[in-house]
This record gives sequence, C-alpha cells and structure tokens, in this order.
Amino acid sequence: MSESNSSTRKRKEYSAPALEKGLDIVEALAKEPEGLTSADVSERLGRPMGQLFRMLVVLQQRGYVAYQADSERYELTLKLFEIAHGLGPVRRLNLVAAPLMKQLSRDIGQSCHLTIYYAGKGHVVVQQNAPYNIMYNCPVFRDNTESPSRQPVHFKTIFT
Repeated sequence: MSESNSSTRKRKEYSAPALEKGLDIVEALAKEPEGLTSADVSERLGRPMGQLFRMLVVLQQRGYVAYQADSERYELTLKLFEIAHGLGPVRRLNLVAAPLMKQLSRDIGQSCHLTIYYAGKGHVVVQQNAPYNIMYNCPVFRDNTESPSRQPVHFKTIFT
C-alpha cells in the first residue's frame, strides 16, 4: 500500500462524532445570516433535536453561538472571526502591511483595504481609513460574471 493511501485510510479511521456534530452546526449557522431555530438546525442536519440541543448549549456557553429569545433563533457570534484574526499569518500580515497602507492612504488621500482570497471569497484582513473626511467606496458584486442583472452587494459614498 502506498504512503498516500495509508494516510488517507488513517484519516477515515479516526472519528469524533461529537466534534463533527458541533462543526456541522457551526457550518449550518454560517450559511444563514438570520440564524436558525433549533428545529431548523435539526432538519438541516437530519439529526434528532436531542442530539443537537446540548451541542447548541455548549456552543452558546463558549461564545460561538448566540440565542435570540425574541425570534427563538441561534446565530453565530464573531468569536470565529476573532480567532481567525489571531492566527500567526494574519497577524504577521497586519504588522507588515499596516504601516505601508497608512502611508499609501496618506499619499493617495483615500482609504485602502488588503483582501485575501480564500474559499472563493475576498476577505478584508487589513483596513486603513482615509486621512480626510471624504470616503469613496466602489460597488462590490457577488460574482465576477458580466451579466447586466448583477446587483451590487455594497455601494456607498460618504461626504462629510
């Protein structure tokens, strides 16, 4: 058996059902900006509510999930975002890029953003605001097709 087949087989042999359930919940909530009810989570994951309730409670206690009592929905918090920004590569990128971006922003009189491409999306990891009270933001589209029906996700111009 080749070494790559052996390592693939080892990965499949290891199982952590509780961890998998927790990650399934996080991934399901990440796809729903409005959050999900516990029944929605159960339905999406095809698991009984009894299996998921304790997971939701622990995720809530640990700060990964918030429960909105008025809508009875669970939603992700920014804890994963905070963890991701504490990663070594992102922290190093911030340390190196921030002073350069500050100078660039002064030189051009505009804000600037450093974005990394990951999992099919751009993620802003460093931002430097404009040195003046005038900011221009350009439209950002959901995809990169040339369809005339595309609508911007975000477009804003602020003059102060």
